[in-house]
Amino acid sequence: MVNLDVNNKKEIEEIIKNLAITKQLNFLIGSGVSMPAIPLMSMVPGTDEEEKNENLVKEIRKISKNILKEDFSVKKVEQTYRNYCRFLFQVIQLLNMSNSRQVPRSVNLFTTNYDLFIEKAIDKLSIENRFVFNDGANGYFKRYIDSSNYNRVVSYKGLNDNYINEIPSINLIKPHGSVNWKQENDRILVNNDVVDDCVVVKPTGIEGQETFLNNYFHDMLRM
Repeated sequence: MVNLDVNNKKEIEEIIKNLAITKQLNFLIGSGVSMPAIPLMSMVPGTDEEEKNENLVKEIRKISKNILKEDFSVKKVEQTYRNYCRFLFQVIQLLNMSNSRQVPRSVNLFTTNYDLFIEKAIDKLSIENRFVFNDGANGYFKRYIDSSNYNRVVSYKGLNDNYINEIPSINLIKPHGSVNWKQENDRILVNNDVVDDCVVVKPTGIEGQETFLNNYFHDMLRM
């Protein structure tokens, strides 16, 4: 139990920071995080639930295409993208301060969103920051989802193998799918672009059941 003054912002920040660099980090990112670019389900037009779901997926696909093209002509899309960049930059900074001897220098990002804001922000941040990004896919020209890939640890070693330094890693787990995922036979292929028939679990109210019945999504939830 931690005793603190709830009105002392600096003390609270220090305690949270200390916990963040000494514990395994996990973040659950829900639909509201991608606002204002992507509306909540209640804001989507439609006469019934099925039509609302279809319209939501269309909107997410449209915005995700703009993200990949770096088309930020729509202010709310740029605002959401910058919010993700700021958040992930702080996560990377925390990982750099953590002690890999105490806890793995990694963070798990669980998101029920199937937009590509995180992936695009990661792409930008990887230019000037040293970290490993793991979306669970394996391959080169064709990358397929395999949950066992999340168990990887990447390290630097000295020229004479005299030390090992774990590289900060960000694991992205999308238990509701993504607009760049496509089913190929009995596997899920991760594309570099938005696909037409994407693999997503729509918010129908029974998505938990759908997720449980799908082996790939079940593995991700089990993590």
